[in-house]
Amino acid sequence: MVNQKGSEKPLEQAFAKMVSGMSNNMLNYIPFDFHKECSHMRWDRLQILVDAVAETQEEYRYLSSSLEEL
Repeated sequence: MVNQKGSEKPLEQAFAKMVSGMSNNMLNYIPFDFHKECSHMRWDRLQILVDAVAETQEEYRYLSSSLEEL
């Protein structure tokens, strides 16, 4: 969730380029500018991101995690 304009634009572009260059079917980049979409307390706009993630969520159907001892 980075701005797609201004000072964060180079970061967004670098991340998009990195993900596309990985050729990994299990990794998707979904750009979402939180500040733009949800400005003025429009939290309902998060549904845009939820809908975009839901499209690929069904394809993965698993969760992987690891717990490290402290």
